[in-house]
Amino acid sequence: MTSFSFLIVALLAATKTVDAFSAIAPPQGKNKVLVLVEPSPLTYVSGYANRFQALFKHLDSQQTNFEVVTVDVHSGQKPDSHLGRTVHHTAAVPIPWYNELGLSVDWRFQIGRVIRRMRPDILHVSSPGLLPFPALLYSRLFQIPLLFSYHTHMPIYVRSYVPKFMGLQRGCEWLSWQLIRIFHSMVDATVATSPQIVQEFKDHGIPRCFLWEKGVDTERFHPRFKSQEMRHRITNGNPDDFLIVHVGRLGREKRIDEIKEILHKMDNTRLCIVGHGPYEKQLHKNFAEFGDKVHFTGLLHGDELSQAYASADAFCMPSDSETLGFVVLESMASEVPVVGCNAGGIPHTIRPVENTGSFLVETGDIDGYVEKLKLLQSNVELRQRMGRRSREEMLRWSWEDSMSQLREETYRVAKENKHNRWENRLWRVATLQPLRKRIFGRRRRQQQRTVMGAGDAVPTVVSAKVEDI
Repeated sequence: MTSFSFLIVALLAATKTVDAFSAIAPPQGKNKVLVLVEPSPLTYVSGYANRFQALFKHLDSQQTNFEVVTVDVHSGQKPDSHLGRTVHHTAAVPIPWYNELGLSVDWRFQIGRVIRRMRPDILHVSSPGLLPFPALLYSRLFQIPLLFSYHTHMPIYVRSYVPKFMGLQRGCEWLSWQLIRIFHSMVDATVATSPQIVQEFKDHGIPRCFLWEKGVDTERFHPRFKSQEMRHRITNGNPDDFLIVHVGRLGREKRIDEIKEILHKMDNTRLCIVGHGPYEKQLHKNFAEFGDKVHFTGLLHGDELSQAYASADAFCMPSDSETLGFVVLESMASEVPVVGCNAGGIPHTIRPVENTGSFLVETGDIDGYVEKLKLLQSNVELRQRMGRRSREEMLRWSWEDSMSQLREETYRVAKENKHNRWENRLWRVATLQPLRKRIFGRRRRQQQRTVMGAGDAVPTVVSAKVEDI
C-alpha cells in the first residue's frame, strides 16, 4: 500500500472516530436559547437591563425555550426564575472599585452543565466581560452557534479612567481594540446597539457585525406621568424654575461634571440627577456649591422614574461613551426634549429629529449646551412642540420589532456562519468530505438510475406476455 493510500484510509478512519467522539456534544435542539449575561439584568438597573428584559419577554411570547446564566454579587435574594424560565447564577468576584458588579469565568463549570441538560441551539452572550471566555470554549466544544451582543464601549472608558502619562492612555485604548477584535472575530455574529458602533467595529476589521435595533416602552415612559408633586420635590420647592434632568449610572465617563459648568452660565435653572454609581459621592462634592439648586434622588423605579422624566423641561446628556443611550429614548418618549452629545450611539436616536425634536452638541462644547438649553428655557411653545415631535419619533421604535429581527434574522445568520467557522472548513477538507460527498453522491445517483431502469422494465415484460396471450 502506498503512503498516499494509507493516508486516505487513515483519514476515513479518523472521521469515524471523530463521529463517535462527537457524541459527547449534545444534539442541538430547536428554538432553545441560552443567554449568558453579566451583570444580572434582573437586579442591576441600567439601559441594557431593559433590553434583555424585553428580549426575555419576546422569547416567552414566541414560546421559545430559553434559560439565563448570570452573575450577581448582591447579598440579597437572587431570583431563580423569570417568566417561568430558570435563572442560574454562576460564582463571581466583585469589581473592587464598583462592588455592585461582578465578573465570572465559570470556574465551577455551571454553564457546561446547563448546556448538557438544556441542549441549546444558540448561545447569546453579553460583551464585554469575562463570560465570553467560557462561552467561546463551550461553543467550540459543543458546536453551538455563538452570538455576542456589545453593550459597553470600552475604548471610551479607557479615555475616562486611564491617565495620558507617557502615552499610557493611547496604548490601553489600542489594546482594548485588539482584544475586542480578537474575541469578536471568533464568534458567529456580533450585534451592537447603534449604527455608529457597528461601523467602528467594521473599521477595526471585526467581521459579521450587525445592528440590534433600539426600542422603548412608550407606555411606561409617557407624558401623562407629568406630576406637579414630583416637580415640586425635585426642584426643592421651586417648580417655576427651568428644570434640567439627568438620569443614568453615575460614573466618571458620563461627563456629568460638564453640567456644573452649564449651570454657572444659566439663570433660574435647577438640576435633578437620578441614579447612582461609583462617582456619586464625588458628584455630591462637585455640585455642593449650588446648594438646593441641585437635587440627587438616588435610584428611582416605576412611576416615580416616569414622573421624574415627564416633569422636567429638558434632558441633558453630555456623555460620549453611550453605545445607545436608553435614557435619551425614555426622555423623548416622555415628551421632554434632549440636548445630547453628538457621539457614540446618541446620534442614532436624535438625528432623525435633530433641531425639530431634540438637539445634538459636540463633545465638551459647554457653550453649545448652554445655547440650546437657553433656547428651550426662553421659548415654552418651542419646548412643547419639540417634546411632541420627540415622542412621535419614539412611537416608531417598538421592542417587539427589535426582538423579532434579532430572533428571526440575526440568530439565523449566526447559525449559518457557525457552519463556516475556519476549524469546521479545515476539518471538512482534512477528512475529504467534499470528495466523499462526490463519490457517495455518484453511487447514489447510479443506484437511483438502476432502480428506475428496473421499474421501467416491468411493464414492458407484462405487456409482452399479454400480447402473446
